[in-house]
Formats: sequence, C-alpha cells, structure tokens
Amino acid sequence: MFEFLSIQLLAWLSFIISVAFFIFVKVLKAVSKPYSQMPQSENERHFFDPIENKKVRFPSLLSRASVYLSVIVPSYNEQDRLPVMLDEAFEYLEGRQKKRFDFYL
Repeated sequence: MFEFLSIQLLAWLSFIISVAFFIFVKVLKAVSKPYSQMPQSENERHFFDPIENKKVRFPSLLSRASVYLSVIVPSYNEQDRLPVMLDEAFEYLEGRQKKRFDFYL
C-alpha cells in the first residue's frame, strides 16, 4: 500500500514540476525581448553617406543584409610587386562585375 502511495506521490510531483516549468518558460518568453533596445543618441542612429551626400539611418538587425568588400593592400617595400598585383586584382574584379549585375567596382 505504501508503494502505491509513493508511486502516486511521485507521479503528482512530476506533473506539478512539469506544469510549473511550462508556466515559467511561457512567462519568461512573454517578458523577454528578442533584441535588446539600448538607448542611443541622435549621432549613433545615423551616419553621413558621402555617395548620397545625406544622413542615413543605420540598418537594424532585422534589415535586409548587404555585402560590401574593402580591399586593403599592405604595401611596405612592395613597389615592384604592387603594380602587377593591382592589375591582377582589377582584372579579376572587372570579370566578376561582368558576371553579376549587383557587383559594383
């Protein structure tokens, strides 16, 4: 008889713990934000775009992604190899530009 009571007690205890955990997860999800909103000054929300010559708002994490590539070439004492490397790089990039319409050089 005591074995039956202990099994029944364990079943109820596990049920109560499961329900409490489920409620905890639902409450935590309801009060949590997917992205934290940190306060920003006006200067931190915008940047100056020299191409369009105007202030542009920084994109958010939810904005559509864009890819920009900057090529930095270390050139200390490379005066002999640098022109050849630049010619090859531009040749490759110009060929890539012809294949893709969204690729600008």
